[in-house]
Amino acid sequence: MIRVLAALTVFAAATTIANAQCFEANFGTLMPRAAAPTTPGVGDDVLFDLQPLNFTFPMPAGGIASSFTHAHVGSNGVIFLTNGLASGATTTGYSTLATTMVTNLRGTAGQPPRIAAYWRDLNMLAANSGGVWFNNTIPGKFVVTWANAVHYAQTTPVFTVQAQLFASGEVRFFYSSSTQNTATCPVVGVSVGKIG
Repeated sequence: MIRVLAALTVFAAATTIANAQCFEANFGTLMPRAAAPTTPGVGDDVLFDLQPLNFTFPMPAGGIASSFTHAHVGSNGVIFLTNGLASGATTTGYSTLATTMVTNLRGTAGQPPRIAAYWRDLNMLAANSGGVWFNNTIPGKFVVTWANAVHYAQTTPVFTVQAQLFASGEVRFFYSSSTQNTATCPVVGVSVGKIG
């Protein structure tokens, strides 16, 4: 009997851990967009309006600051971190050349840190129920979801990518099973920015 209870306890603990490490189901709100066209969350090569993280995100030395309070989210699977000012970052920044992709992830002097969950030429189409969402209402957690995305000029596959930023500095990425992984792979990673 004791062995059975121990096994059930281990199973329950493993289930809790597995459930904690998955897509955040509450996507939150479509990313607002003040610039025309003003449709929230959709578009191609868009930097949406700056959003507060609602906590201070620590970033190791090497960038332009040591912690950040706001996110400037792009439709192409990237988040730029700032302290309340627009990032000044590019709306594109992706490339088919691996060396250019690494350079773009690193950024140029003075550019803010960036978190690339799936940095490619994504298209967020209303026809696919596509959209970029953010949720900053969960204490100590900021979630960005690129829902029902497609690569530019493609209709399939339709996929979803999510980035979760935590007040601890941890970053987690999640991908739907239909996420495309081809010869023109996306940039995935974190860069503290470049100071010189």
